[in-house]
Amino acid sequence: MFDGIIGHGTILRLLEAWAKQPANGYIFVGPAQVGKHTVAERFIAELLCVGSTKLRIRDEYTNIRIYAHPDIVVLDVPEGKKEIPVELVRQARAQLSGRPMVAPRRALFIPRADRLNEEGVNVLLKVVEEPPAGAVCLAVVENISRLPATLQSRMVKVPFFPVPRLEIEASLKARGVSSSEAARLAGECRGRPGRALAVESASNFLLQTSRSLGEWLEIIDRAAKQCESAEDVPAAW
Repeated sequence: MFDGIIGHGTILRLLEAWAKQPANGYIFVGPAQVGKHTVAERFIAELLCVGSTKLRIRDEYTNIRIYAHPDIVVLDVPEGKKEIPVELVRQARAQLSGRPMVAPRRALFIPRADRLNEEGVNVLLKVVEEPPAGAVCLAVVENISRLPATLQSRMVKVPFFPVPRLEIEASLKARGVSSSEAARLAGECRGRPGRALAVESASNFLLQTSRSLGEWLEIIDRAAKQCESAEDVPAAW
């Protein structure tokens, strides 16, 4: 289920056990790029009894996740908005109320649960307290204090901590990264494997791809526009 995940060994073992008989809801909490979103995707794939490669279609250049499975409901912030409207939460609840189409259950994934407003949280509480057809809710946040205690008390909190440097370094070496580069990346990422992997992938991409100057300028301009239009500009860059 979790092949290739760097760190979080205890959490991964717990999730493997919980997948057989899941709770109504989980909250994955931890710093950015520590691995919680990737683990969440794998966990949902296991809950729906499908391989993660079949569940997820990822655009590696914009890091946009598109879910094609009919039994997953993704609740996220709409483009141009700062929070998740309560109307979308109600729509998600309605979608969950239907019978699963191919999986044994349905799953609600909220990758930025700290963007729920008070009304949305109240609607979500009803979903967690009385999940329709055994549905499982999985929320991901960086700051748990952004979620009210009423919601936290009804879901299993799963904390993700920074991964030890030596563990990241060993994993990078296993991926074919040189010892010196692995040591540098592991030291600079401050316990966040996602950051180390992003830098390593970008380096390989630049080295292995032959493009004209005009093509590179177009790519840079497109990336700059995406980053500058993001709500959290520093994080996007």
